[in-house]
Amino acid sequence: MGDPYVVLDALDECKTRSDLLQQLPRFKSGRACLLLTSRTEEDIVSSLREWIPPSNAISIRQGPVDADIREVVRNRIATDPKLRRFKSRPDVCTEIESRLMEKADGMFRWAVCQLDALQSCLDLPSLREALQSLPEGLNDTYTRILRSIPEVHKSRAVRILQFLIFTEYPLRLEEIVDAIAVNLQQTPAFEPENRLLDPREIAGYCSSLTKFTTRRKFGYLEDIDKDTPLREELYRIEHPDEESDEHAGLMYEEVVELQLAHASVNDYLVSDQVPDDFKDALSQEMAHQAIADISVAYIVTAVPPWKGADNTFTLPFLQYCADSWMRHAAIAEMGGNRCSPWLIQLLTTPAEFEYWSRVRRRIVYWPRDTYEEDDELSLPLYYAAQYGLQESVKMLLEKGVDVDAGGVDGNGNALVIASQQGHESVVRLLLKKGAHNFTSLALQRACENGEEGVVRLLLETGAERGEALRLASQRGYETVVHLLLAEYTDINARNIALQAACETGHEALVRLLLEKGAVVSDALHLVSRTGHEAPEAVVRLLLEQGTNKPNIDERRDALRQASSQGHERIVRLLLENADVDAYAGFVKALESACRGGHEAVVGLLLEQGAHIHESDALQAACAKGHEAVVRLLLQKGADVHDGDALYYACTGGNEAVVQLLLKEGADVNAQSRCSPTLVPLVIASCRGYEAIVRLLLEEGADVKAQGREGSTQDALEAASYNGHETIVRLLLEAGADVHEHRRRLGALQAASSGGYIQIVRLLLEKGANVNAQGGVFGNALWTASSEGHKAVAELLLENGANVDAQGKYDMNALNTASREGHEAVVRLLLAKGADVNAQGGPWTNALRAASSRGHKGVVKLLLEAGANDVEDIDDYGNHESALLVAKGLGHKAVVQVLQAARANGKGSVPGLNLFWEPQKPTGDWRDFWDDALESV
Repeated sequence: MGDPYVVLDALDECKTRSDLLQQLPRFKSGRACLLLTSRTEEDIVSSLREWIPPSNAISIRQGPVDADIREVVRNRIATDPKLRRFKSRPDVCTEIESRLMEKADGMFRWAVCQLDALQSCLDLPSLREALQSLPEGLNDTYTRILRSIPEVHKSRAVRILQFLIFTEYPLRLEEIVDAIAVNLQQTPAFEPENRLLDPREIAGYCSSLTKFTTRRKFGYLEDIDKDTPLREELYRIEHPDEESDEHAGLMYEEVVELQLAHASVNDYLVSDQVPDDFKDALSQEMAHQAIADISVAYIVTAVPPWKGADNTFTLPFLQYCADSWMRHAAIAEMGGNRCSPWLIQLLTTPAEFEYWSRVRRRIVYWPRDTYEEDDELSLPLYYAAQYGLQESVKMLLEKGVDVDAGGVDGNGNALVIASQQGHESVVRLLLKKGAHNFTSLALQRACENGEEGVVRLLLETGAERGEALRLASQRGYETVVHLLLAEYTDINARNIALQAACETGHEALVRLLLEKGAVVSDALHLVSRTGHEAPEAVVRLLLEQGTNKPNIDERRDALRQASSQGHERIVRLLLENADVDAYAGFVKALESACRGGHEAVVGLLLEQGAHIHESDALQAACAKGHEAVVRLLLQKGADVHDGDALYYACTGGNEAVVQLLLKEGADVNAQSRCSPTLVPLVIASCRGYEAIVRLLLEEGADVKAQGREGSTQDALEAASYNGHETIVRLLLEAGADVHEHRRRLGALQAASSGGYIQIVRLLLEKGANVNAQGGVFGNALWTASSEGHKAVAELLLENGANVDAQGKYDMNALNTASREGHEAVVRLLLAKGADVNAQGGPWTNALRAASSRGHKGVVKLLLEAGANDVEDIDDYGNHESALLVAKGLGHKAVVQVLQAARANGKGSVPGLNLFWEPQKPTGDWRDFWDDALESV
């Protein structure tokens, strides 16, 4: 594709430019080419200067800019409908151009604003008067624009500017239209009829200070609320790759937003140069209070019953109001504003508060399946505390709300959430009003976020410090830890805190906690495992703790942990005080490093004298497929003839490692110490690693090889059992014996058990004995029938399988298929002439076997085929029949079928006394047992 180009225009207008400036240096090391433009702002210049060469920073000269401005002026005079009135007078057009170029001083924005102002000049005298009184700069220009706003429009103009300056993100046109339609002096505050008839005429309130922008809002069709009409027409994304479904269902809508016309407008409006009659209204506190009140009034209007079908559609401003009013109110109250009447109404009116809570929850927890509409809601005090609304909290407490009332989902109460958010003034107020529940949880949340002032307040309540100390230590808040340790003597809590500080690598806190008497204990283990960016000093601190030094076992475990995670610096440090060959548990450091594939650490341990032959290092590296580590170990003298190495490489499917071991002379038929029943070819065949099987066969692997100590499986059986057809073919081509029958299965039985019909067919074509007896299941037909593989059973029968041959448990295929309830297989076997009354197995015959499991359909099939429910007597003198078996096991449907067939129902049911042992039964014995069976 070539080098990508990224263009960032007007960086100075980015609202999150501090974050963006931190990310931009990444372009220095990549292939992307970056072009950015910006006004000269100090923070931007100083940030870019650190990584952009001076030759790459170009200051745009005014000369070329003036030429561009002149072109814009000429084009505007020629095309603007309101300026074309002077087109018939070339001398006047030249006069306009000359006068504007004389005063523009390189400012596009200034020239554009003057052209906007000249549109209102209807005759030559008014035009020339305007040209003679042009403002000196942008600020003067903007001041004139504000002063020119008619008094009747001023309140709405101010409201528009408040929203454009202080809202959290640009508002859609329909949202800002509703915002200016709210009248806080009437009830209801919002009426749809007060909206602008033409939304785009909103620009007329603040001419030249605002602009419309259009953007595409993307989303997937399934994410759109099916119950809400769409605000705008949706367009499906067209993409040329019709075979790809990456963007299937991706849609976008054209969204029109109202924004300030230029960054300089925002700079001016928040400066002290705005006219006095605008200054107070555009101050931060007043503007945020106004936005909060307007938002709450809009929410109150939306409380049902509302005449619209769906409020989120008929009231488009509702989403912003529900999600943002609290943050605006918080800024206003921090500036000293009292809790407004609108906020009081919302927080103290249950119906209105519940409605807002549910609307907000639907916004925050979208999509809807992540919450339930009837879920419990938090209380007004909880929300007010969460957002630091001090005046609102005070108002609610004065009205008598319970200061200790809980939140939801285990989030504590107002004290907890205020502590978590660091709202110190709210916490102080709640404590003063008697809050005492959840103080320990509140302390933990404050410590977790490093809220020092809140921690001081909560410690005065006597809150439990233990968990709080751990959290503060884990996060690295040194000052908070100092506060918690003061007059706190719990040594166990200090030890836990030390471990937390070590785990996250906070050196200063580790030193502090050690000075306060914390014991090293498991801290060394944790820091060795985590390997923080700067843990070396922490490890040294722990190792040099005088009488509190870690013991030998702790050092060994730390070395193993650091080795397993590949923390080379820590390993090097620990080797100064630890035996490189010592066991930690049952594992050595070298083996741990090899298992993790940390080549540098492996090399370091070997340099320090680790014995390569006294651990399972090579096996560990082979099992995980770390080729570079395996190569290093072999170079350092590891025994390639150790059978486990090749076995583990095959187990993990690591072809490159297998190839390396074979190249170095590994015995392709070596038996494994850990699994003496397996050899490399068997395990590779079992796992389905075709490339490795092929490689082993090429290197001379014995296709008939088996492990020592009476192996029960060879490669062909292993591949057949797991359905690896390609490998089966490879093995057969290499001379595998299709007749070989181990104690476990045999290839044909193995393939039949899994229903792998292609492998079964292949084995039969190669001459496998379809009636071979032995192994776990006895024969292939029994195996296929037991597992319900009809197609395989049919194939076996077509190739001469004995339909009545006995298999496992002295049962034949019909018996086992009946017991397992495989109707299709039973029907097949009967069609092929199976003896429906053949005797054998635990249940004697197929009918009893099916009855014992309650397989009604199979019982019907067997009866239709002539099965007889013959009653006999077992070794204990008990009478037995299919009917009694079905009764005894509670299979009522089968009992009904058997009774309908007039089966013999006399006799006893073995084992019934396990459920109930009668005392001196009287009357007819058959009635007695019938009653007993019914009870069971």
